[in-house]
Amino acid sequence: MFSHLTRLQRSSGVVAARRILAVASQQGSTLAKNSCALSLQQGVVVHRPTVIARSFASTLPPDDPQATFRPRPPRELTLDMARGIQTANQLILKHGVGQQRLVLLSQQEPPLPLVQKWQRMMEIYLGAQLHVIASLGYETNEQGIMMYTQQLSSFIGQCNSELQDEFRTIGRETWRDMLATAFQLDEDAILPGGEEMSIVDARNTVHKVASKLMEPKILEKVAEKCGKLPHRKY
Repeated sequence: MFSHLTRLQRSSGVVAARRILAVASQQGSTLAKNSCALSLQQGVVVHRPTVIARSFASTLPPDDPQATFRPRPPRELTLDMARGIQTANQLILKHGVGQQRLVLLSQQEPPLPLVQKWQRMMEIYLGAQLHVIASLGYETNEQGIMMYTQQLSSFIGQCNSELQDEFRTIGRETWRDMLATAFQLDEDAILPGGEEMSIVDARNTVHKVASKLMEPKILEKVAEKCGKLPHRKY
C-alpha cells in the first residue's frame, strides 16, 4: 500500500512538473523562468538554477520615433571623435575580435598566397573600422569609409604638429601590430629599434624594389607564369 502511494505521488509530481513547464514555455516566463528550471529525475521534481539569455531588443510600433530612426554622420570631426575612432580601431585589432581573426589568418593551413593573405588582412582592418565608425552614424559601406577618411584627413591637416604626430603614431602602431600578427613577424624586425623610416629611405627602398622587378630573370619568370594561364575567349 505504501509503495503504491509513493508511486502515485511521484506520478502526480511528474504530471505537475510537465504542466508547469508547458505553461512557462507558452508564456515565455519571467527572467530565467523565475530563476529555476524544472527537470524530471526518477519521477521527482528537482529545481535547478539556470541562466537564460534575455534579449534587450523590443518590438516597437511603426509610429515610434525609435522605429523610424536613421543615423546621421557628423558634418566634421572633432578631436575627441578622431582620437576615439583611432584608439577604438586599434583596440579591436590588438585585443578584440580583429586580433582573433588576424591570429586565425596567420595560422591558416595550407598558407594562403601573399596577395590573398594581404586582401584578407585588409578585410579584417576595414571590418573593424566600419564597426567603429558605424556607431557615429557613418554608412557601413565604401561611401562611409570614404567620407570618414576625407573628414579625418581634413581634421588632421588643421591640427598642430604635436597632434599630427599623435595620430601618425597611432596609425603606425596599428599597422605594425596588424602586419606582425597576420604574417607572424617580429615587430622589432619590421624597423630596427622601432624608429620611423625617413622619406629619403622610403624612396630609396622603392627604387631598389622597382629595379629588382626589372631584372631580366624576374621578367622571364613573369612571362613564363603568364604563358601558362588559360586564354579567355571574349
